[in-house]
Amino acid sequence: MASSPFRSTVFCNENNFQLLAEAPAIYVKVAESGRQRQQAFCDKCGTHIYATTVEAPGSRILGLRVGPIAQRDQLIPKRQLWTRSAQPWIAHLDELETVQTQ
Repeated sequence: MASSPFRSTVFCNENNFQLLAEAPAIYVKVAESGRQRQQAFCDKCGTHIYATTVEAPGSRILGLRVGPIAQRDQLIPKRQLWTRSAQPWIAHLDELETVQTQ
């Protein structure tokens, strides 16, 4: 479970991914389907970096978390997943008052 109703992810072949910092900590999570998923995160601050299958490395698809990606403003959403658990108010976000700064 995430600490937010939203989690933006972009998919990437692991052969096209390069981590520029130290290796992340890995937590293996069991999904509702029973499949195991590796969750990679920073062991210092807890930021989620990516998720992937537990199969042998080399040709896996990584689900990169958009938050820590510098180019996140260029990653436009194309679909929503797991909408079964969406909160009913999600359809009305564009009606809410917005505040541009703190």
